[in-house]
Amino acid sequence: MSMHRSCRSAILVLLAACTAFAQTAAKKPASKSSSPSSTTHVKGAATVAEAQAFMKKAEEQLLDLGVRASRASWVQENFITDDTETMSAQANEKLTAVVTQLALEARRFEGLKLPPDLARKFLLLKLSLVAPAPNNDAERKELTELASKLDGMYGKGKYCKPAANGKEKCLSLNDLSRILASSTNPDELLDAWVGWHKISIP
Repeated sequence: MSMHRSCRSAILVLLAACTAFAQTAAKKPASKSSSPSSTTHVKGAATVAEAQAFMKKAEEQLLDLGVRASRASWVQENFITDDTETMSAQANEKLTAVVTQLALEARRFEGLKLPPDLARKFLLLKLSLVAPAPNNDAERKELTELASKLDGMYGKGKYCKPAANGKEKCLSLNDLSRILASSTNPDELLDAWVGWHKISIP
């Protein structure tokens, strides 16, 4: 997903939110009183205290969802099946949805002078998505499912070649990793490297 598409998606989300807010406000009956105290309250400028409260709540949410997603990913990495890929995709979808929403909400605090540690947390929140996800349930679901499927395909890959006994010898990613970590034979190392990169393309 290109940066241009990500920015355009974020802008469309914000425009849709603004439109929805305007439509809701237009449907509300007018107040009987015309005094200033009865007018609609506008949220004031963001404060450091609000930013701290926002980040505290965000960290609690992300810690819980992050642990759940990590556990699901660990199971999927070690037991690669269609079911574990689905479990991992669903857990990551929830995490991605919350991170995307929090990143959008955090824009309210942009330009606010924050303590260095808090400013760093807001920066990390913005950068926490490897692939910025669309703020759309169906598209976000598709993205996480594709990511889990690709991860599973990578883990299931095998490099097969003829063996000395005439049979085909197949090496998994773990087998090739052990060769690259322990072998001192240049030909064996080159074969493992080139072989894996050939079969990992699909």
